[in-house]
Parts: sequence; structure tokens; C-alpha cells
Amino acid sequence: MKNMILSALAALMVLAVFSFAKHDEKAETLMIVTNEVKDFDTWKAAFESGSGPRSKMGIQVLGVYRAIDNPNVVTIVSSVSDIEAAKKFSTSPELKSSMEKAGVISKPEIKMIKKAF
Repeated sequence: MKNMILSALAALMVLAVFSFAKHDEKAETLMIVTNEVKDFDTWKAAFESGSGPRSKMGIQVLGVYRAIDNPNVVTIVSSVSDIEAAKKFSTSPELKSSMEKAGVISKPEIKMIKKAF
């Protein structure tokens, strides 16, 4: 759990720098998802093949990060144009099945954040 929190904090710090450098009004809501995976390369191939459904739900991946002390802990940072659609997608049985097939071995930690300033 400590690894997941540190990964999420690192991702937030990177995003803070990125958001101040390039302000984008459409990217004010972010979804940050942290998972532990069995094998990063297997997960990466599955994740990359799933860009269509994310895109249809208004989810644009901004970056994928790995924990320094456990490279199988992955944090995905995405901009979200439709919060309700993103919530629906993140709890869908189809996504759960895809994550299991991709080797996700932990319950995802999902944070939705809105830009404060």
C-alpha cells in the first residue's frame, strides 16, 4: 500500500509541473489509477490494445508510471472529459475482465481529482 501511495504522489508531482507548464482547460479533471500487475510487459501489451474503449469514454492517457521500488506497481494518469462515463467505465465488468486477463493482481486504487487553480 505504501508503494501505491508513493507512486500516486510521484505522479501528482509530475502532473503539477506539467499543468503549470501547459494549461489546458479541457484537462481539468484527472483520473489516477494504481494497480499491481504480475508482469509489466504482459500488462503493457494488453493496456496498449485497449485504447479504443478509453477514447470512446473520453479518457485520454497522459502518462504511465512505474514505482521505483516495485516496477510492477503501475500508475496511469488520464484526463477525463466526462466524469460519469469514466466512473462507469472504471467499474464495468468488461474492464474488470480485461484487467484480470492482463495480469492485474491488486484491486485498483482510483482517484478522480479536479484542478484547483
